[in-house]
Amino acid sequence: MFACLMLAGTSEAQRDTGRNPKRAKVGKLGQLNQKSPIYSKPDRGSRILYRGDSQLYVVMKSIDGDWVTLVMADGTSGYVETKYVDSLPYEVNVKKPTPVAVATRGGFERRGNRGGSPVLGDDLGSQIVRMGMNYIGTPYVWGGNSLSGGIDCSGFVQQLFRARSISLPRTAQEQSYVGMPVDNFSDLRVGDRLYFTDSKRARITHTGIYMGNGHFIHSSNGLNGIYTSALNDRWMRILVNVRR
Repeated sequence: MFACLMLAGTSEAQRDTGRNPKRAKVGKLGQLNQKSPIYSKPDRGSRILYRGDSQLYVVMKSIDGDWVTLVMADGTSGYVETKYVDSLPYEVNVKKPTPVAVATRGGFERRGNRGGSPVLGDDLGSQIVRMGMNYIGTPYVWGGNSLSGGIDCSGFVQQLFRARSISLPRTAQEQSYVGMPVDNFSDLRVGDRLYFTDSKRARITHTGIYMGNGHFIHSSNGLNGIYTSALNDRWMRILVNVRR
């Protein structure tokens, strides 16, 4: 596992002089000032995810006292002691994704999360997805309800549907009981609500909205806000409920 989001391809660092409307911020650029372990929790007794060398560039999500939260390559969080990281005057951002086409039947296309065609339909699901795309880059805030200021996964879904006069409960667990179930994942349509379980498969912990072509839009703590992701094997393993 790499210690940070690599600054290559669609990711880049630029001096922090203001928001670029074509790019979504991931975090601040930092650099380790000496060799340091990167932990799974802000605790020296927790599991070590990676041993970073001096001068390693890292992406800093936040700084809280003695610990810096890093963005790992898979979108999860890692932690390093603040004294081992130098903050640089750059922000790390990625190109905002292009909306993708309507769902294919009989399986998911495995494509990059920035490929595909715009969602062109006038159906309710397409309207909801297009609205959601307007808020790419809004930060993740647990319990938040603001599409532009900060919002969590279930709040994001609730607010988009509320804008189309559809009332949903506040939590992902409660939302997963509402609407028509979609039993065959190959029948997914644009606008279907996706519900994911935790690693212990004990409860619903995350939700998003299907965009088509094997992608979905969601507000993710690991991605630092509203973004799109491929519905890949990792997500399919924990996808337990779909509602329409």
